[in-house]
Amino acid sequence: MGRFTRRRAALVVVGVLAAIAYLGVERSGGDSASEATSTSSGRGRILVPSSTSAGGGEVVFGEATIQVGATTLRVQVADTLDERALGLMHRDSLEPFAGMLFVFESDTQARFTMSSTPLPLTIGFYDRAGERVAGRAMSPCDDVPERCPTYSADATYRYALEVPRGALPAGRLEVGALPSS
Repeated sequence: MGRFTRRRAALVVVGVLAAIAYLGVERSGGDSASEATSTSSGRGRILVPSSTSAGGGEVVFGEATIQVGATTLRVQVADTLDERALGLMHRDSLEPFAGMLFVFESDTQARFTMSSTPLPLTIGFYDRAGERVAGRAMSPCDDVPERCPTYSADATYRYALEVPRGALPAGRLEVGALPSS
């Protein structure tokens, strides 16, 4: 792929993310977009406008209990492109969850942004064996996505865990019981 084509593809991705940030999260009955409702499948539900979701109108996050070192965490799971693109945007609180686990199909060096994410977070990047390869403190950014800093690991990773700033547990992510993307 030529340099011009890669640049055009990157601009398309940034445009899609900007559209998601602009359109926001559709509120469903509560006073906070962070409220998750359980369904019979055990997946939390965050609604987004249908124009931003290839699946027809809503992004449904999975839930999991994970182990990082000696710490057990209940997290939402983002394991599809739509879920990873939305992530923790527009959330005033993570409750009742301790964070969000991003699961990728293969090793990646994808970058994260804090565009439209009002909570200061820490992100841990883990390889396919669950070893932490990097951690980053991330600051909220209410600016347009193109002006927000991006965060990534210096090495490839398979999982990323976002938690409130300073709350990233030490140790290895136990990947044996994790959902796969």
